[in-house]
Amino acid sequence: MLENATFTVIAGIVIFSFAFLIFLARLFRKAKQGEALVITGARGIRVAFSGTVVIPVFEKMEIMDITLKTIVIARTAGDGLVCKDYMLAEI
Repeated sequence: MLENATFTVIAGIVIFSFAFLIFLARLFRKAKQGEALVITGARGIRVAFSGTVVIPVFEKMEIMDITLKTIVIARTAGDGLVCKDYMLAEI
């Protein structure tokens, strides 16, 4: 009788542990090359470049592109670059 109860408890613990690991695996989010994960929520603001666990109800995850981008700017003669906020950029 005691052996059956012990087996039942051990089987329950194994099943619970397996289910918990599957649950954590479903919450794990991985960033691709050239991306960063920005997580805001209950644990503050975090940035992950490889991967992290994101709790859906308490945290919000956004993907930020961090690849290098090249902008070609053509100026004529002595013209400066005027930005959207009317600041002059000397380049």
